[in-house]
Amino acid sequence: MKFTRVFNNYEKDTVYQPRSSLQAHRGKVRKYHKKLGDVEMEEVFKEENLREFIYNNNTTDKNIYSALVNFHQYYYQSILKQEIIPPFPVQDKNLKTIKSKDNINRPVLLEKDEINRLFDDDFYKHLDEEKAILTVKASIALCLSAGYDTGDFSPSNLDKAMTLDDIEISDNFVIVKNFASQSTVPNITIRGECGDHIRNYYNVRIHSNVDSENFITKIWNARNLKYTKELQKEKPYEPHQLINYFLKYVSMKLGLENTLHATHLRTNMVYHSLLNSSGTSLHQIIEVFGFPPYVQYAFERYCEDTNNTKYFGFNDFFVQTSSEQNDSDPSSSGEENDRGIENHFQSYLLQKRPRDSKKVKEIKKLYDNTCQICGTSLTFLPNINYSEVHHIQPHGKEHNGMDDFPNMLVLCPNHHTLFDLGIIGLNPKNPDIIVHIDPNNPMDKTKLKVLKHDLSGVCVRYHYEKIFIPLVEDCIYNQVDGRKG
Repeated sequence: MKFTRVFNNYEKDTVYQPRSSLQAHRGKVRKYHKKLGDVEMEEVFKEENLREFIYNNNTTDKNIYSALVNFHQYYYQSILKQEIIPPFPVQDKNLKTIKSKDNINRPVLLEKDEINRLFDDDFYKHLDEEKAILTVKASIALCLSAGYDTGDFSPSNLDKAMTLDDIEISDNFVIVKNFASQSTVPNITIRGECGDHIRNYYNVRIHSNVDSENFITKIWNARNLKYTKELQKEKPYEPHQLINYFLKYVSMKLGLENTLHATHLRTNMVYHSLLNSSGTSLHQIIEVFGFPPYVQYAFERYCEDTNNTKYFGFNDFFVQTSSEQNDSDPSSSGEENDRGIENHFQSYLLQKRPRDSKKVKEIKKLYDNTCQICGTSLTFLPNINYSEVHHIQPHGKEHNGMDDFPNMLVLCPNHHTLFDLGIIGLNPKNPDIIVHIDPNNPMDKTKLKVLKHDLSGVCVRYHYEKIFIPLVEDCIYNQVDGRKG
């Protein structure tokens, strides 16, 4: 019998064990499945395979051990129907529990179904106060869809607190201020379930008699609020206290090893965006949020968890220099940081010329975030409508393309990447015609799906001659001499 078949049954079998136990164990078993692949079950329970996974995983050994013992018991008891279960190959007495400070402080990464359950109504019923429930759901939605943390709407952080002026509500989407300091994108558009939760809170918030300009504020009646005293001795009166309490409650219900915090949610947002896109969304993540520590951590974990050694887009955005290593940090002893991919990530520099964010916003609005090549309006994350602005003559210091509308195209990330690489371009004689490095590609000689502004012939020719043609000459599709005319 194969590992995949047994694991699929294990995930669905809530009769064998309570759902909370299943939530706690299956993420670790899933990682073990990814490591081994669809092998025979004899391989799954070989001592050397189990020992290697238990002792080399980043999580606490005891917790991994418990998950695999649980899966071992399930296989023999529920699948093979054996009354006598053989002993687990790795003995508990040989384990050492690793509980370092670094381990505890790492952001909690949720499984996809656990993310979806953050808005599960069953978790909210015990609060028994509708306005408090609306507040928590809106706050979590802002963290998951716009990268907020509690500091972005906390009364104790007035210089950064989100206000009513930072949000725009419509029937189909919500636009909020982007607080990411490294971003060139001033606002983020939120759609879907997250947008609905923010909108529902907003409709109550604007009619609340509260003397505060902060968007997230106390609008509920604290006397009516219920909470679990075993988790927190004092009643949560302020929004950030309520959010932190609720995440403690969710952590307990999901059977998480460590407590989920509001600051972990944006890490999960980036991590799951990378998983959903197989890493290709790194480009737009950096565009929207920059590369702060939470993005870096999520990216490193994505590479670790998927055994991915390809650093998506790094040559375009980052350089790593020894001079950037923190020599003044007393903890730097010359040893490599054990948190990065292959222990090589030390520091990064964002290599981008400043852009005119106002013009970027205007041209995206003109095209309604629709790619001019494929006509697709991309949902960047599950709840964010997204597009990118491409400079035809690159804007970087090497090319010095102008930062204005005639040198801009609105594209989805895929076609933005193809343009950057020179795989596609525009015909200098007919700028609305696409050229492809492979003359047999269906995209070659097709027209732009939409063109609402004039393009610079100088910029189009620059890209064609300096980026597109050199690549044509170097690639296997070099039987295209007729194009140079």
